[in-house]
Amino acid sequence: MAALIFLLACTGRLAAQTPATIWPSTAIPTTPDVGSDSPVELGVRFYSDTPGYITGIRFYKSAANTGTHIGNLWSSGGALLASATFTAETTSGWQQVNFSSPVAITANTAYVASYHTTIGHYAGDASYFAAAGVNRSPLHTYANTSATPEGPYTYGSTSQFPVSTYNSANYWVDVVFAGSSGSGGSGGGTSLKVGTTSLPNATQSVAYSQTLVASGGTSPYSWSVSSGTLPTGLSLSSSGSVSGTPTVAGAFSFTVAVKDAASASASASLSINVVTAAPPTVSISNPASGATLSGTTTVSGVASDG
Repeated sequence: MAALIFLLACTGRLAAQTPATIWPSTAIPTTPDVGSDSPVELGVRFYSDTPGYITGIRFYKSAANTGTHIGNLWSSGGALLASATFTAETTSGWQQVNFSSPVAITANTAYVASYHTTIGHYAGDASYFAAAGVNRSPLHTYANTSATPEGPYTYGSTSQFPVSTYNSANYWVDVVFAGSSGSGGSGGGTSLKVGTTSLPNATQSVAYSQTLVASGGTSPYSWSVSSGTLPTGLSLSSSGSVSGTPTVAGAFSFTVAVKDAASASASASLSINVVTAAPPTVSISNPASGATLSGTTTVSGVASDG
């Protein structure tokens, strides 16, 4: 017992936790694209058996559901608890955005997760919640009744609390839940750390792309630049991709930070050296004295705005 108490005091927890979701990532809607529609907020009403944290929002995307998507978490009464804009989306399938800070939720209390789409083409399966909700402990949804309206939506050009329902439909909105006492499951039990220790040089006016690596903690991870400056023309996505086309030569030092789904964080100091492109080269044959030269002159190099 003394050894266990000592372990808890040193680590703060026995193991990292694996986030829970209402649907597994293998779940696919029967109707992934309902067709074009007006801007609309689509949601799901849910609760958890245990207290914990909502760290992000997920939704299933059809290839035609383009444009900006905003994920929101609400109280059952319509108070906005957190909001975030989806970035680095794939063409289709499950999309996820993480909140800047996890939101604590109370056990056995209803909340609403939603996202806003401007173009329609959202997933929608009619009668999904007509008879029963989804039960994937610790998360649950409701059967659609007057007391527990499930599959809420509201039309509008901007995000707003969804209040209407139609045909007990499921719009395939989900949450990412991390339990406060292990209810989210057990993870690898290792500390979060940045695995990338260095980045290769970049060349001015040449496209550049590298992906940062983290290990331990509880995935998914969210990346940001906490200090310093990336080379002009490069940016860091929340998924850890450093990409773009550098426009200014020089050495750039910065610190990257990574946060996991349980709000653990780690950082590392990195640098990128942007070198100038090699000067153009001209090659011609060496003619004999007095000979007339004819042929093609080839010039190769990299264009630069500088």
